[in-house]
Amino acid sequence: PTLLISILFAVLTVTVNSAIAGDTSYRRFSLKDGISVEAPSHWLVHGDSEKKNFAASAEGAARVAGIDYEISQDKSRLIAISALPIPSGAKIRINLIRPLPFSSAELRSASSQDLKEVEAEFREVMLKSMASMGAKLLTVSTPRIEMVNDSPSLVLEYRRSDPHSSLPWTVKQYKIPVGNKLIEMTISYRESDTAIWKPILEYVKQSLRF
Repeated sequence: PTLLISILFAVLTVTVNSAIAGDTSYRRFSLKDGISVEAPSHWLVHGDSEKKNFAASAEGAARVAGIDYEISQDKSRLIAISALPIPSGAKIRINLIRPLPFSSAELRSASSQDLKEVEAEFREVMLKSMASMGAKLLTVSTPRIEMVNDSPSLVLEYRRSDPHSSLPWTVKQYKIPVGNKLIEMTISYRESDTAIWKPILEYVKQSLRF
């Protein structure tokens, strides 16, 4: 009986693990400058034209809101991924920015007062940009420093409304200075499906390598 139970347990374990592996496969995307990230392999990877539209939308929103748009900034949009099915309930965006706006050393030495000042400025900018997109800024969390791939990251987190739905979104933006460039990773999800999206996006964040 003991041997039979052991065999049955082994078979069940293999079956369950195989099912999980088949349903939750991730794919690693290799980007420029040695940057890579994992994301669910069945999610939608946007093409260059779509990424350009996202960029044009962001610039248009800034200009309509009267926000100074930094044209001297070199911003490479490395990848844009959206969860399926459509309408998407979660999104991943990774950009590469030069010149470097702040260093790792500056992040490590940032005081609570420094972060409060960042919060006040960020809130003002986001209030204007959200309004220009027909959305509302609901809340802004106090900026924090979090380690990503053993490097300090400035984390800007906020909640916004959805112009097309009554369901709000959570948005987290990680700004990671690395050498002479800034890696900017934005992950967002619809709060009504937090239990689904949050663990996926947390894994995506932890998978970022550079």
